[in-house]
Amino acid sequence: MALTIKDKSQNFKVKPKKNLLIVSAVAVGVLVFVGVVFFTLSQLLATEKYYILNQDVPAKTQITTQMLTEVQTAKGTAPKNAITAAQVATGNTFSKVALQAGDVLVPSNTGIDIDNTVGIPDSWAVTSISIPRTQAVNGIITRGQYFDILGVNQETGETKYIATSVLALDVDSGSVDTKVDNKSAGNGTGDTLNITVGMPSEDVANLHSALAKYAKVELALAPKSVNYQKRDTSNLQGTFNYDTDSETPDLKKGTDNTFTPVQRDSKGRPVDKK
Repeated sequence: MALTIKDKSQNFKVKPKKNLLIVSAVAVGVLVFVGVVFFTLSQLLATEKYYILNQDVPAKTQITTQMLTEVQTAKGTAPKNAITAAQVATGNTFSKVALQAGDVLVPSNTGIDIDNTVGIPDSWAVTSISIPRTQAVNGIITRGQYFDILGVNQETGETKYIATSVLALDVDSGSVDTKVDNKSAGNGTGDTLNITVGMPSEDVANLHSALAKYAKVELALAPKSVNYQKRDTSNLQGTFNYDTDSETPDLKKGTDNTFTPVQRDSKGRPVDKK
């Protein structure tokens, strides 16, 4: 009997490669989907931190890290200009005004390295004067402004300029706020102002001698022009005593009762509109 061998290779069918491609594509798609979901969730759940005060802080007080409480918030929602704990840890952060617990520290309410000797020569001394608000242009003198100091003899009525164009290095109320509440407006609300000034040491002595000599002292804002040009004070020397027979000055010329803002250049000089 003859042995018959059948060739079955003709019936064997190889699966198309496209099945493998489909499986691979599905796997890649799943991985991409999982990646997108993970990225989205990580962005939604991501957090960042900032710090708030955990206690009331008076004006001009050094802020320490113990005064801060960390706040966790969704990423991108923290105050953009909040001062960090690392900045506070340097020991150079001070409150500019009275702050309340819960306040965020930002550049507008704090100062880094507040130094009241900035703005005067290193050879000058620093002192302060206390004066009733009503005798200090009703308290409108602020840090960075120039003012004049006048002594008034209340017996004779004679007045003398003690110092002119004095730079206010710092101005605050006579009473330091140790507690902040809704009734307190913070810095500069007292009836007495403490004004820090700088001047040569011999002028410091003369200043305090004059303050003791004159029963009443008045402050006046210096002309705005002292910010951009030399001031002529030759007409302010000597003693002034009002003469009832003197001519009454007319002070209208040069004023503007509409209070239209004056355009000024970078140095503070008025700009001619023409």
